[in-house]
Amino acid sequence: MIQASRVFLFIVTIAGAIGLVWCVSESRRPKKQIWPAAIIGFSVSLVAGLMSSMYITDIRIYYSVIATVSLAALIAVMAFFTKDPWYKITFELVTQANAFLIIMFVGKSFSAMFGGNEWADAGSRALSYLATYLVYKFYLKKRFRTFVNSYNLIYGWIGLTLVSLAFTILFLSIQYFPVVLALRTDVKLFTNVMICAIVTYGVTYIALVAIFTRIVEWQKAKSEMREAEMKTEYWKSQIEAQEVLINNTRKIKHDMRHHDTLLVDFLNNKQYDKALNYLQEHGAIIDSMTIKQYCKNYTVNCLLSSYIQRAEKAGIKVECHADIPDELNIDDLKLASLYANLIENAIEACERIKDETITKFINVQTAFENGTLRILIENSANNDVKFDGPFPISQKANPSGIGTKNIYELAQQYNGLCDYSLANGIFTARLILVVK
Repeated sequence: MIQASRVFLFIVTIAGAIGLVWCVSESRRPKKQIWPAAIIGFSVSLVAGLMSSMYITDIRIYYSVIATVSLAALIAVMAFFTKDPWYKITFELVTQANAFLIIMFVGKSFSAMFGGNEWADAGSRALSYLATYLVYKFYLKKRFRTFVNSYNLIYGWIGLTLVSLAFTILFLSIQYFPVVLALRTDVKLFTNVMICAIVTYGVTYIALVAIFTRIVEWQKAKSEMREAEMKTEYWKSQIEAQEVLINNTRKIKHDMRHHDTLLVDFLNNKQYDKALNYLQEHGAIIDSMTIKQYCKNYTVNCLLSSYIQRAEKAGIKVECHADIPDELNIDDLKLASLYANLIENAIEACERIKDETITKFINVQTAFENGTLRILIENSANNDVKFDGPFPISQKANPSGIGTKNIYELAQQYNGLCDYSLANGIFTARLILVVK
């Protein structure tokens, strides 16, 4: 017959493990799916643990079963509903495992104070889990989730995980080797060692999070500067476009009397064919001086018109199809600056081509479907473009603008993809942005 205290200890331990996941993880599933998953995970782990304890008399194996079953429940539930990437999940799991082991230590310490009483063990664990939940809920959650969502450097997360994993090994060593803490003759010594390890872990953890939080703040400041650069790029293109329109308007106004006089002469002399041809030519000239309609989004359309005019004046053949709605769930300036950067790079790549037998071209294709914006930009280029990993290295004397790496970061921000390639004298940039 299983003791009631042991049943309660299993319930508290497994519920606490799942509760740690619930605290830290950012769920990707609705609550109607999370609750059943948590209940199933809890039930399966509880039954497996209790069934094992019925046949296990060795207390060392018994406590190992508690830890193993509870950690298995923690991992299974987290893998089911968290939406964090793997490198963040790994760090969160190791951190939760450390919290779990620390709470186990607290429980066993209280149990030892009362002569090995399992009710003292279970009660102190329940209070520890509750305190951990309340502290996280009302003090740490916002700070932790801001840090997790903002910092995306994989190697940084791996480093944090390795530090936490080192403490996990230390905690396990203190509590289980050579025998479990409850069976040791000099429990006080190991308790003091464990307390020192916990304090060291806490100080190290706080210091590392503080350092990486500063890095996040630096990245945020860098991002704000980048947005300012994007706005500058956009307004620069807008000013250029407006200057072109103003100059064209002045030219049309200046030449209007001459055009009218010439047209009247054609009509008075009954030279109707010449008048018709003249009107057609004049209409084509006026059309070339106005902003063409490439897409419904006004901001992006103005920018495309400005840059495409610049490319065509440089003798570059441009083909543009931009299916961009008037309103998207993405900042217009970011989108316009993205196009500005890519098309400007394409123009400069074409201008660097010295072989007159090569046709200089830029192909801009954009498709919007089911909340996903797909961008393809191809241009002729020399075959001497070098790459730093997946990113092409700028060939400008003084690189500026938002850069290819920052375009990649923008794609990640909108859960998308970004890819650059060069083959057979054609440079290709592909982007996918999820803008639902």
